Amino acid sequence: MIDSIRKLRTIEDRTSRIKLISSIDDSLALDSLSQQALRAEWGKLDSAQRDQFLHLIRALLEKLAYPRASEFFADLDVQYGHEHQQGARRIVPTRVKRADGGAVSITYVLKRTRRQWQVVDINLDGQSLAQSVTGQIQAVLRQGSYQSLIAQMKARLR
Repeated sequence: MIDSIRKLRTIEDRTSRIKLISSIDDSLALDSLSQQALRAEWGKLDSAQRDQFLHLIRALLEKLAYPRASEFFADLDVQYGHEHQQGARRIVPTRVKRADGGAVSITYVLKRTRRQWQVVDINLDGQSLAQSVTGQIQAVLRQGSYQSLIAQMKARLR
């Protein structure tokens, strides 16, 4: 996944870029993350609404997160630690070093789905991405409605 994210900076061909982004998306358990982030709201959604939410999450990742991650990982040395099992999950500790000597710890949490191992969470120096996303989405839902969340997501894509 990291190698694919790094390549995004250099791939300009539309078809190759779409394939690369699709492979990154497939590495992430976006269904699981979406269900966790929406909590009880997920159960109230019909299949079309769930698909719409997943489409918006993917689009936001492609527009906002992937380009930033591509820049972040561009010139870093990524060192993978030894994977270990934690219940049904696999934990992959990673250390990312900058040329100036600074380092960041990233822990990938993976879970086996029907198709493959997928990332269900990324902890950056102890901060959970899944918890952060859940917190942001729940804050919007508390202040408004599911429709207001969707409107905000669409607005960020413009």
